[in-house]
Amino acid sequence: MNTKEQLLTWKSGTFSNKIKVYEDKNLIGSLDMSMMSKNSKMTLYNNEYCIKNKSIWNSDSMIIDRVTDEVIGEMAYTKLLGKAKITLEGKSYKWKTKDIFTTKWDLVDENELIYASYKSSLSSGKITITTPHPTLILIGLYSYIYMNQVSVLSTVGIA
Repeated sequence: MNTKEQLLTWKSGTFSNKIKVYEDKNLIGSLDMSMMSKNSKMTLYNNEYCIKNKSIWNSDSMIIDRVTDEVIGEMAYTKLLGKAKITLEGKSYKWKTKDIFTTKWDLVDENELIYASYKSSLSSGKITITTPHPTLILIGLYSYIYMNQVSVLSTVGIA
């Protein structure tokens, strides 16, 4: 297990659906998602994934390896936002917020081992990685963006 922490940053435009992920100011990945789309594309360290929601209004999702087109995992969100259950390659993980404003959150395994911790502002943030796993890193970021989009839709009475 890697004990050295790794720091990544992410940025998006204020109303952009594309998030760029950086390591030492070098672009290493992206997350491209739309509020009204069932599909999102993710890349990190040349790994390519897709998240397919069962429908626009259903929060259950499949995680797909874009190279092999195989389903490698699933995600399900709680009705009261703030938590998600992730199954990836046969293992279970949780996404959970650390504050009521959803500006800090962790991605942990079933033993509460932290894989990554996240902090955000309006259109940027930091990811502290304790246990490297490219798919999980992006899923943690995806979950944050997804939760915020659902929150906005709920606020305006759409979701």
